[in-house]
Amino acid sequence: MILWLFVNFLIPLVLSIHGQLPSYETVKTAHVASEVQLLDRSGLVIHESRNRFEYRRLDWTPLSQMSPALTLHLIRFEDKRFYSHPGVDLKALAHAGVAWGLSQKKRGASTITMQLVGLLLPHLKPKYARRTFFQKIDQIITAIILERRWRKTEILEGYLNLVSFRSELQGITSATNGLFSTHPNALTTPHVALLVSLLRNPNAPPNVVAQRSCTLFPDVSCALLTRLSLAVLKGPYHMRGPARLAPHVFRQVTYLKKNVPRTIQTTLDKQIQSTANKLLRHHLTLLKSENVKDGAILIVENKTGHVLTYVGSSGASLSTAYHVDGVRAKRQAGSTLKPFLYGLAFDTKRLTPASRLPDQALHLPVLGGLFNPKNYDNQYRTWVTARNALASSLNIPAIHTLQLVGLEPFINHLHRLGFSNLKHLSFYGPGLALGTLDISLWELVNAYRTLANKGVYGPLTLTPDPKIQSSKNSIFSEGASYLVSKILSDRQSRSTTFGLLNPLTTQFPTAVKTGTSKDMRDNWCVGYSSHYTVGVWVGNFTGTSMWHVSGISGAAPIWHRLMHVLHHNHSGQPFELPDSIVEMNLPDTNQKEWFMAGTNPRLTQPAIHSPTILYPPDNTQFALDPDIPLKHQSLFFKASEPTSQVTWILNNKVLESSQWTPEAGTHTLIIKNKVGQELDRVTFRVIGPIAST
Repeated sequence: MILWLFVNFLIPLVLSIHGQLPSYETVKTAHVASEVQLLDRSGLVIHESRNRFEYRRLDWTPLSQMSPALTLHLIRFEDKRFYSHPGVDLKALAHAGVAWGLSQKKRGASTITMQLVGLLLPHLKPKYARRTFFQKIDQIITAIILERRWRKTEILEGYLNLVSFRSELQGITSATNGLFSTHPNALTTPHVALLVSLLRNPNAPPNVVAQRSCTLFPDVSCALLTRLSLAVLKGPYHMRGPARLAPHVFRQVTYLKKNVPRTIQTTLDKQIQSTANKLLRHHLTLLKSENVKDGAILIVENKTGHVLTYVGSSGASLSTAYHVDGVRAKRQAGSTLKPFLYGLAFDTKRLTPASRLPDQALHLPVLGGLFNPKNYDNQYRTWVTARNALASSLNIPAIHTLQLVGLEPFINHLHRLGFSNLKHLSFYGPGLALGTLDISLWELVNAYRTLANKGVYGPLTLTPDPKIQSSKNSIFSEGASYLVSKILSDRQSRSTTFGLLNPLTTQFPTAVKTGTSKDMRDNWCVGYSSHYTVGVWVGNFTGTSMWHVSGISGAAPIWHRLMHVLHHNHSGQPFELPDSIVEMNLPDTNQKEWFMAGTNPRLTQPAIHSPTILYPPDNTQFALDPDIPLKHQSLFFKASEPTSQVTWILNNKVLESSQWTPEAGTHTLIIKNKVGQELDRVTFRVIGPIAST
């Protein structure tokens, strides 16, 4: 009679109230791990990290990949008639009922199937310490229904993948990984003893778990079980991931995103990423005595813009801020902007590689005093070619080049190259040529990649995106890009500063530039071959200065090694000569040089073809000091030629000298030659309490 009621009345009633139970396949498909895996371009796991914090679970594990000892002892102690009952063990229920009626110690009668439906259906979870009477009846009936739809092996597999073993560890895979750093198919008998003992009370103290294990497994050394329990349960667990090589990339691709999938495809290369991590840590160890603690590396594929390596920090204990993303952090550029300055000068035909630039002591009046730039080696060479000036990273010729090109055009060009957060023109002065701009390694590497791609700019990407290929913009001409690449790959021309033997020299064609910021806070080395662009930064995330570190000893050795790792199977191709480039031997030196068509000279010409205004720069803004008498406030105009050779004209009035008492307002300054031909003009503004006349 009771069985008839269960089958013909109660079971259909439960089905109508609670709807259909989920199928085995539905539950398995809906199983979402708390960890997200980043895959490299070949499908290898390059990084795994937690993304869900309501539980800790890993992938669904088939029963065939679990230790037979686990399932054997689980059934033995939790549900010994599992394979014979229909979802509920009536004999166990009867014993539990008798014990309850006699007020004896309560005995558990829940089968594995009953426990599973409690995990599957939220309404069956205990509202208090234990389930209510009606919840228990509902659980029993639902377990019988589940047995009709799931196979015994599916029930056992589902239970072991959903049950909580300890704290937030849900499922057998997360439990074995977090507690024993192993897989469910490699469990030993002591491991099984602890896991089975935890099921009754997952958060029990270690000594209680050990005591229960000793009771259930008398054939295993109790001392061994006690030591194991204390070792793995006393402190926090440790989840061992297959790889943790790209933490900064993981944060970027998952930040503030909902429904993040279990796996995310990236453009990274696991082997190169691993090698770069090791090289960075090793080199920083060598530089530790020079107060260098941090570094970052970015490697991209020129053609696609795919990021192959993204090392945001060394991840080493010698850093005090290794969690900072050094690829995205803004740091001072140093000399790394010079190639873009000279590239613009070549494109606008203000310079050729053979043009001569002054390399002499320079004193430029700027707001707050005089700007006295010096070369890295504190030497002057009188006159140098643009080729030698760029290759050897000379500072004074770079400032003259900026004056030729103009501050505003150069800033606009940097903006088009992807450099962000550029400030108003008045913020910058001639020091911009020496790298006073704050940039990121991400921006810098892509700007150099633009030169490698014949002047065509396109965005970088960490995940495959076909749309990236169509997003391109021409920044430099092919000719200007080739000239810069040719100069930056010229070992002889850079020897003025760096010598002939240094890490910038490779066994295949590469163009490379170093940079060091003020007070040795940042050291850069960025360069490219025909296939890859590699950027390296070393310094300190705290902003403290390094000691005695140059571009050659800091970032360059890492760059050199990575370039050879990238090309171990093939060598880079020579930079392709565009049709717009003319090759010729210079008449005065008989040395070979390259020019953009139309700029190749009959004779070597000086860089400054006509006098220009050096100070004030165009669009400069000055502020009068109300606390200083006006007669003591003066501006000194400066041209590239002696004042005796030019005529100064301010607001259509000829000045008697290059010294002028400022007046508030907007002013136009012109210089003319002796025959009245205008040579150059700038506009500047003076603000203050005195009205202009």
